[in-house]
Amino acid sequence: MAEVEARSGTLDPTLPAAPRGEGRAEADSGHRVAILGVREVDRERLARRLRAALAGQPIRIVGEDQPIDLAIVLFQGGSCTTVLELVARAAARNPVIVVGPGVLSTRVLRSGAIGYVPEGSEAELAEAIPSCLAGRRYLGHSLVDGYLDDGLAAAAAVGSLSRRELEILCRAGRAESPAETAVALGVAAEAVTQYRLRARAKLGLGSTAELTTFALRHGLS
Repeated sequence: MAEVEARSGTLDPTLPAAPRGEGRAEADSGHRVAILGVREVDRERLARRLRAALAGQPIRIVGEDQPIDLAIVLFQGGSCTTVLELVARAAARNPVIVVGPGVLSTRVLRSGAIGYVPEGSEAELAEAIPSCLAGRRYLGHSLVDGYLDDGLAAAAAVGSLSRRELEILCRAGRAESPAETAVALGVAAEAVTQYRLRARAKLGLGSTAELTTFALRHGLS
């Protein structure tokens, strides 16, 4: 059973065991970590901050085209389903840490990630990296704190959504109309309306406005 590390709280012990990295660098060259995400500007910004936070440690931030020991996936800039697919592909080869909104932690961890850290916490991410490289799971302390109140219920509810319903929820956070979402996803506007109704029912929300508010409150857009 994989050990769980966080500054407070624990993870679901039924989560699958952490994967072993491929393309392991030689010990004297340090561990190699790549940052994956939709927007290059986000990847480069995080890389600069992480290099400063990891100064003195045998860990290097490298391009995704090189052999790596661990991948960091950024949730910003992509659709919910696109990022989940990226996590699953990356986790098939290396341990993965996701940086994103806490409400998706349960879903992302079950997609194969070994760690989850809230956005904007480079210091905590720097703490998570060596832990996950050692094969231990890591959940950011602020996410654990959120699990102690309504965050747990919200994460569980979002985890019950189908992939299409989750995508509809994220697009509701962008204030898209059903017609706009229908064009983006290649489905009928009536289908979008039905997906919204299903998502609202699972989340216990009474209106489209509440759906949009929920998405914005939990960083889904």
